[in-house]
Amino acid sequence: MTRKRKVVTVMSHVAVLRYVPGFILAKRPDIVVWQLNVYHEMELMLDKIREWEPDVLIIEYLPGITEELMELEIPKVVIQYDYEVGFQVCSIDVDDGQVGRLAGEFFLGKRLENFAYYGKAVQWSEQRLAGFGEVIGKSGGSVSTFIEPQEGGPSRYAEYWPNPTEELIEWLKELPKPCGLLAGHDPLGRAILEACVLAEVEVPREVAVLGVNDDPLVCLLSDPKLSS
Repeated sequence: MTRKRKVVTVMSHVAVLRYVPGFILAKRPDIVVWQLNVYHEMELMLDKIREWEPDVLIIEYLPGITEELMELEIPKVVIQYDYEVGFQVCSIDVDDGQVGRLAGEFFLGKRLENFAYYGKAVQWSEQRLAGFGEVIGKSGGSVSTFIEPQEGGPSRYAEYWPNPTEELIEWLKELPKPCGLLAGHDPLGRAILEACVLAEVEVPREVAVLGVNDDPLVCLLSDPKLSS
């Protein structure tokens, strides 16, 4: 009888939503997958992992939180969001530049001539903007930007949306229209939809909004529903 291979994933709720659906699709009868929340008490997690003796760990790397997991002598793959991991491990991440390029190609395919980006002052958002601007620039266009400040540390991927400010509302009013607007991720997409209501800007007739991550909860609860 073949021994079942044991995989332990240690991730936040957000990373679970983003990555575990892929694990489920790839699930095989000879593989058992356990999930642990990265914010559990560390000693308890370490005890459980040692007890389970997994063949591999899949870890969401968060500085100041997961270093002890990184030091376990178990094969591991690290999911990281533009952090410098500082360990000799296999690592995977989203190609944020390509995300932006795909969004640019999508809007150009809709024959739009005006473009905007609503993002955060963090590396992944800047990379998405760079990819977006690269494609739009090659077509002869330019991108108007509005960048929200971002707190440092593990909260950089916090799935919240900021309240619309007067500056954001004025920016939306002044955008040349019709406009294709890329939001850095889905919570920002929802935020910009709410701001469009306050700015009396029609979606999608005046501003077509596209989010990133395809989070079903955020996208389906937005009004109008958010494309992503």
